[in-house]
Amino acid sequence: MNTSPLPVVRLTRAGSYCSGTLVAPDLQPHAYVAPRLVLTCAHFFREPGPYRVTRAGVSARVSAVRVINGTDLALALLDRPAGPRAVPGLLRDRVRLGQTTCTRGFGGRALDVHDYRGLLVATLPWAVSRDGLTRVRHGALVAHGAVKGDSGGPVLLGDTVAGVQSLVLDPFGTNLGLATVSLVAPHLPSLRRAARALLLMKGAHA
Repeated sequence: MNTSPLPVVRLTRAGSYCSGTLVAPDLQPHAYVAPRLVLTCAHFFREPGPYRVTRAGVSARVSAVRVINGTDLALALLDRPAGPRAVPGLLRDRVRLGQTTCTRGFGGRALDVHDYRGLLVATLPWAVSRDGLTRVRHGALVAHGAVKGDSGGPVLLGDTVAGVQSLVLDPFGTNLGLATVSLVAPHLPSLRRAARALLLMKGAHA
């Protein structure tokens, strides 16, 4: 698996944070683009902002958010473009059982992004958190060691974003090493519409 640096960022609000990744307006891979969009988890935005985005050479505010209905995916618009860089594309195909994954994030209050290698062990038509507030439609179960704070971080197949980290299985506070991932491929039409809507706001452009 290619471990070249990817633009993984940290989103913060009062007392909480999650992870995310910069993406291009067409959600395709690019070698050189100044992105304004962050792909992350929807559940982070249940609480009001303001939200800030840092790391990967970024220091910006979130000016708008589009949540994908029925699942734990969201796109956030930065108030200014990030510096030009390479960004990953989103997977357009179905995932397969047994594929090796890499989840990247700032879980455990890490100062630097870390990697968790994993194995895709099941696909899930839906999943829900214990409190019933976070719901995933079209997900996958990955065996790895993701922890809280990795939510929103990219789950990669090679250098392609297959999904976003959403939930960890941790009954009674014990992390069992199983994570629920919100897959992107089934929601690409909605994600594309969300990206277009965000970039049309106030003349935003990438």
